[in-house]
Amino acid sequence: GSVGPTAVPEKSINLAIAQNLRRILEENGAKVIMTRTSDKNVELNDRVDLAISNEAQVIISIHNNALPDGKNPYEEHGASTYYYHSQSLPLAKSIQQSLVPTLGFKDLGTFNRSFVLTRPTEAVSVLVEVGFMINPDEYNLLITPEFQERAANSIFQGLENFFLSQI
Repeated sequence: GSVGPTAVPEKSINLAIAQNLRRILEENGAKVIMTRTSDKNVELNDRVDLAISNEAQVIISIHNNALPDGKNPYEEHGASTYYYHSQSLPLAKSIQQSLVPTLGFKDLGTFNRSFVLTRPTEAVSVLVEVGFMINPDEYNLLITPEFQERAANSIFQGLENFFLSQI
């Protein structure tokens, strides 16, 4: 992943948001399987295999975006959510609809992309880009524990709304 302006790595922010989300989900009765709980590398295909072997119903991959050289971080920033299979689109939309107003970030949208973690067919799977590591305003929020918890709460709310819509 990327590294922010003050050298905080994306992986640390992602893990903090994921750990907050795990706590919230477990408090609400969910069984949560984390692909990592510490600063260790887990290959993408191993993450998918772990989800499949545990018969996961939902896969949520949490990330923060970066920009290639030459792009303007003041123009290109915000939250986005990705899916690959059509059965995952409602979850992607639900999370995106929760993220944007809760976090106050620009709505970049929901996109169909073929990422390793969006391709499994055994579970509804999405990849969430909470914000941009390279945008100073978003980064300054992303590195705070309060904002990381807010991000986790917004992902939870999107997940909850998705499940309620399935009833």
